[in-house]
Formats: sequence, structure tokens, C-alpha cells
Amino acid sequence: MDLLELLNSFQEALFELAMWLVLIPKTLYRVVLKPGDLPVYVKEQIALEKNRFEDLMPPVLFWLVLTVIPGFFITRYTTHALDKIPTESTVGMIVYLSVAFSAVIMAPCILIQAFSGGRYTKEAMRGNFYLQCYVQTPFTMIAIVCCLLMKHYGYDFDAMDKPDYQFVINRINGSLDLLILPIMVALGWLVWAQIKVIKAQTGKGTGNAFLILALSYFLWVLLFVPTLFIGFVLKDF
Repeated sequence: MDLLELLNSFQEALFELAMWLVLIPKTLYRVVLKPGDLPVYVKEQIALEKNRFEDLMPPVLFWLVLTVIPGFFITRYTTHALDKIPTESTVGMIVYLSVAFSAVIMAPCILIQAFSGGRYTKEAMRGNFYLQCYVQTPFTMIAIVCCLLMKHYGYDFDAMDKPDYQFVINRINGSLDLLILPIMVALGWLVWAQIKVIKAQTGKGTGNAFLILALSYFLWVLLFVPTLFIGFVLKDF
């Protein structure tokens, strides 16, 4: 690669990063306020042969940049839990967390596909996966920020592993109690947004959409916990 090609590649990469300053807020606005429109948007973008997701952040990149990567660094700051992951490489840890937390993304996809009568193929599941990357990101962002603030105010996450640990109430001040509010609001939004998306995808009513959502997070527990357990076992060898 000659110098001119290197400069052109750098220029393109710099432009893409600069566009994030526009696309990230725009995508957040669209996801937070209009989640019910996302299924149609994602379906239209997947149908394109090129220039997909030109007007919004690509869903997987959106999820990685705003949740997985900052979540990794904040987890390193707030707790020693990542010491149990079977790698000491930063990139390796981020890849491991991406795979582990993709269970949170995939669980609703599996049930939505079942209730919509679709086939379990890569192309059929792609749209569901992209949608979940969009919808789950805002809640996770709020949770990450609140965890960071809890650490700042003196909450010891590692104390949860100790036998004499007593549920945060004895150890936190009023400032930490207030951090529960944004998490609960974000959780309420997540349930509302998921129901909107599931109804648009499956054609089911609100009650059935809520049932699908509840079952999907039960499935997430079944997928996520074994993934972490395998990682912790490997760390001991």
C-alpha cells in the first residue's frame, strides 16, 4: 500500500468516525421515540444490496460502541469480576463479553421468530438480531452510567461476593437510592419498546407480546448463565 492509498484510507476512516457524532444522537432519537417503526426500517435496509444503514448507525456497531465496549471499561473500573474471564487481553475480553452478551440479544430473536412462523435461517434471523441491537442499547447505556455513578458514590460491587454482604441498603447513601429511579424508568421504556417491536413483527396483541418478552428473558438466563460458567471454569485451568 503506497502513501496515497494510506492517506485515502485514513481520510475515509476519519470521516466515518466524525459521522458518528451525527448518527449516534440521530439513531438514539429514532430508537427511543419511534421503536415501532424500526421493524419496517430494518427490513428495508436489509433488502438493499449496498449502502445499508446510511442514515442511522448500523445496529451491531451501535450496540458495540454504546454498550459492550464502554461496559467493559466501566466493569474493569467498578469490579474485579472480569478477572475470571479466561483471557488477559483487552481485545479478548471485549470479544468474550460480546459473545456472552449476545445471548441477551438472541433470546428475544428466537421466540419472535417462533411466534411469527418464520424459519431459523441466518437471513431470517438477521432482522430480529439487528432490531434487538437497536432496542436494547438505550437501557444498557443507562444501566452502565448508573453503575459508574454508584461506584463514584462508594458502592462496593465486589462486596457482593462476601459472606457478610448485606443488600446495599446498609451501605449506600441517599444519592445512590436516587440512581434506582433512572434504571426503573429505562426498564419501563425497554418493556414498552420491546412490546411495540414484537407486535409489529408478529402481529400479536399487547398481552401476547408481553408474554413473548417475558419468555425471551427466561431463555436469556438459560443461554447467558452457562456461557459465563464455562468462562469461569476455563479460567481455573
